[in-house]
Parts: sequence; C-alpha cells; structure tokens
Amino acid sequence: MRLTPSARALPLAYAIGSVGYDRFQDTAQSGYDNVLNFQAGIALSDRIALEGGYAFESFVAPNDFYDRQLHRANARMVFDVTSSLQVTAGYAYREGDVISYAVPPRPDIARFSIEREDEDEFGQPLRTAYKLLGRTHAVSFSVAYQLMKYASVQIGYEYAITMHDPLQYENHVVEANIAVAY
Repeated sequence: MRLTPSARALPLAYAIGSVGYDRFQDTAQSGYDNVLNFQAGIALSDRIALEGGYAFESFVAPNDFYDRQLHRANARMVFDVTSSLQVTAGYAYREGDVISYAVPPRPDIARFSIEREDEDEFGQPLRTAYKLLGRTHAVSFSVAYQLMKYASVQIGYEYAITMHDPLQYENHVVEANIAVAY
C-alpha cells in the first residue's frame, strides 16, 4: 500500500481476499491457498505514514497433514525522503502451522508435533516431516526509487526467526524488484 501525496490527509483501509492453487511437484503438499487480508494506513505528516494490518491464511491440501493455518499482524513506517525516494521499515508477527523436515528423524521434535515418516518431496534421502505450531518475528527494511513516471526499482531485506522450543529457524531474504506500469 502506498499513500499518494493527494491522499495523505485521509486514512486508508481496505480488505482483500485471494484464492490460489499451489502446485508442489504433484505431491500431497499441493493445495489451495486462501488469504483474507485487512490493511490500514494513515499519514502522520507529508512525508511519513504508518501502515498496519492483519491476515488470516489457510492452506488446504488433499492430505490433512499438509493443511496449515496462520495469523499474521504487521506494522510499518513509510518515509518519503524525496519525491522519488521512499524508505520503509517494518515488523511482522506470524503464528501458525509450520512443516519441518529432518534427516535422520528427531525424537525431540516428535514430542510436540505431528510426525510423518518417509516423505519423498525432496528426493533421497527420505525425510521425516513434522507439523507444529511456530511463532515468527520478522523485521524488514526496503528502499524504493522512482526512475521515471512509469518505472521504479526496489531493494529490500527481511530477517525472520521462527521458534518453537527447542527449535529455532532463521531466515534472511533479499529482494530486488523492477516495477513498470503502463
């Protein structure tokens, strides 16, 4: 969401729903992805906006083991440094189902998860899959630069940590995008 200068004085709120099909190599992990997303934003000044939202995601697979649901809340600050340069800092919290794989099997994870042995989604060796509740904290930072009226570039970074004692997964994501409108 991006508040335009003419809309800065008005609060902005919207809801979006989407349905998609995720195909994962014709395995039991393929299924329908449903998302209901609520977002809102308000300008704090001519150059600073606060945005936030909530989303509910549900993934339905033919095999119940791969069904997943999660809740996500996010907040971000948007800074218009110049008319062409925008900097964004954000935080997101996600809580919901996580599928984790291990070779060899991990009895310590089996204590607090649903276990499924001999999964071959990633080829050999066969893995044990674990479905568990995970909580993710993520921080992000991005820079967007408008090249011309109909084109811009964006570079972003996100650090996320997903936890369920004693497990802890870290994730680093770097994105580079070129956007062209017509």
